[in-house]
Amino acid sequence: MLSRFAASQAVELTIHQPIARSLQDYLRQSERIVYTLFNHEQLQVLGNHLYRFEMRPLQFFSLQLRPIVDLAVWTNEAGVLQIQSRDCQLRGLDLLAARFRLDLEGELMAESSHALTGEARLNVEVQMPPLLRFTPRPMLEAAGNALLKGVLLTIRQQIQRRLIEDYLLWSQESCCSSVLPPPAG
Repeated sequence: MLSRFAASQAVELTIHQPIARSLQDYLRQSERIVYTLFNHEQLQVLGNHLYRFEMRPLQFFSLQLRPIVDLAVWTNEAGVLQIQSRDCQLRGLDLLAARFRLDLEGELMAESSHALTGEARLNVEVQMPPLLRFTPRPMLEAAGNALLKGVLLTIRQQIQRRLIEDYLLWSQESCCSSVLPPPAG
């Protein structure tokens, strides 16, 4: 039985402190933002704007899932930070691994000089193992959609907590470093 699950999550952030550097400039710091949002122990750099993120284990009924997602993260010409999954593997469940597909897309943009908005969409398609084939479809769909919503909610909380803190730090570092004289040498 092929099952599809989906979730989306929007985020709106307002910075209530004086702004030293533009949010648009900050969003161009895609590598810095990746390391701000994701735990370093779970992240591996694969190449130019490409990262491998090993998620923490997720529980779905009696199954424990550990997705490993390759993510492309870049800022487009319009200054919008983009995130898109390129590949996904499941660790620990070989029987699901060949029949599992995960798609993640998201964006974050400066709405004004003091506000960021964004949205993420997560879709999963999986062939259910024999163990879950007799579980009623509405129950599977509700559980799967809730699991995905929880994943996106965690990402949203990371954005709300860490991103503004990092932006303010980056803004202060950038501002102060441009004022300091070059080192004597």
